Amino acid sequence: MPQQEQIPLYLFLDIACGNIEGKLGNANFVANAPAEVVAQERQRIVDWNTQLAALREQAEKLKG
Repeated sequence: MPQQEQIPLYLFLDIACGNIEGKLGNANFVANAPAEVVAQERQRIVDWNTQLAALREQAEKLKG
């Protein structure tokens, strides 16, 4: 079985947030999805952006 290439966590979070923001920017998705799904996606963006900010801060500290 070929080994999957792994991407850095910060890159994954950045891409994932962009995908969710795109989904939430789609009026049809927001109008048709259950309210709890929309709320969950919005919370996911908040959580992931918090993690992303922490990772960037750690990276800056490591740079010196």
